[in-house]
Amino acid sequence: MTGEIDNLTIPSGALALVAMSGGVDSSVVAAMLLEQHIACIGVTMQHKPQGQEQDIADAKTICAHLGIDHYVINIVSEYEQFLEEEIRAVYAQGRTPNPCVLCNERMKFGLFFDKFLYLMENNQIPLAQGREIYYASGHYAQVVQLPSGAYAVARAPYAQKDQSYFLYRLQQSQLRYLRFPLGKMEKPAVRLLAEKYGLAVKQKPDSQDFCMHPSVLRPKKELPTLLVDKAGKALGAGVGLSHYTIGMRRGLGVTSQKPLYVVEIRGDKHEVVLGDEADLYHHHFKVKDLVYTPELRASSKAFVKIRSTSPPQEAQIRWQGDETIVVEVVEPLRAITVGQSAVFYSADGVVLGGGFINAEST
Repeated sequence: MTGEIDNLTIPSGALALVAMSGGVDSSVVAAMLLEQHIACIGVTMQHKPQGQEQDIADAKTICAHLGIDHYVINIVSEYEQFLEEEIRAVYAQGRTPNPCVLCNERMKFGLFFDKFLYLMENNQIPLAQGREIYYASGHYAQVVQLPSGAYAVARAPYAQKDQSYFLYRLQQSQLRYLRFPLGKMEKPAVRLLAEKYGLAVKQKPDSQDFCMHPSVLRPKKELPTLLVDKAGKALGAGVGLSHYTIGMRRGLGVTSQKPLYVVEIRGDKHEVVLGDEADLYHHHFKVKDLVYTPELRASSKAFVKIRSTSPPQEAQIRWQGDETIVVEVVEPLRAITVGQSAVFYSADGVVLGGGFINAEST
């Protein structure tokens, strides 16, 4: 894959469901599409029983300004179940999940979209007949089509805003009708467009910061942990497993003559292992629960990211069946964390697939 990445657009005659937060990005997306003569409907996901009133009001005001309908889709009960089963349960097992990655797949581009389509199909929301339905969002990423015919997310060209890491688990059925109109833009340019369109929008958190505060994500009840060294010797008492992550140094509550870091979390034993910083660096790790394109399945190397802010590292990848990838990097990576995502990119920034870091690193 070479050449400039082609960010797919919404075809003429289609209807765009624009995910509206009331912030500048989603508001500009709706205005841009209308300027391109794409019919739009604004939709807002209500996922909390309270605390979203202002966001919903802002989105409704923006839609009224643009002259489009606005609907609120309530997924409060399903979202709480998602937190309990997909996030808190993982923390309780001693793993560190990617809440935003899972939310994008299951909630934002899953249940939220499906619920709206269900309402339309049951004639609860007026809709012109015969139109294809697309879903547009203010994320800074791109949707592309690969030589194999598969759809994929691609990196935004401006790394400081790129959100492709958080979108790697989206399925083909989602990507086919998903578009990111801001994919090649910088934030200052988006703000200028907001002024051009006369949008009175407020500064709001970016998409990946959406409601993911630790107090919401942690299990409601946790057993205390034991802090131990690599040999299993007790160093002190700790709090619940969700309070620790690999690489953590501060707030451990252990006195030592040298700096100590969390180097392993043993969920089955409720133990947090402390060690030296050198213990955090590894060359190998395994990735499971994969979502991938044919291009990744045919590859023996790719560029891998183990967290959203890290630069991609060139890696050799070895497939174990269709379920597991063994990754080897030349330069050791710091704080490879079980439960976090490893995302594989092509040289030109296309997301070829990814999965959850599963096995102990070596």
